[in-house]
Amino acid sequence: MGAAPLRPGSRPAYPVASIVTAHLDGSPTLEQAGQSLRDGIAETAIVWRQGYRPRVAACSAAEAAMLVQLLAGFKLLSALENAQGLNFSEWLPRAVQTGMVIGAA
Repeated sequence: MGAAPLRPGSRPAYPVASIVTAHLDGSPTLEQAGQSLRDGIAETAIVWRQGYRPRVAACSAAEAAMLVQLLAGFKLLSALENAQGLNFSEWLPRAVQTGMVIGAA
């Protein structure tokens, strides 16, 4: 039997973003990602497309909380209130620049 699929907001017990980005662009290095794995460091990852290119990055618990709520249909203000510790004014420009956010309604 295979592993259960992860859903938005799931937190695997592995440094998933570091492992993937180490293979894709070398940052962190494979050695660093391996050390994080041996140390039992868990990461929450966000996956999106920039154009047709898949992207992955580690994200904070606050960022994950906000995104899960937005995907569930919460209004932005409500999602931000529940994302304690997220600096939205820093997050938004980076999210737009990387193509994570492509519009708003």
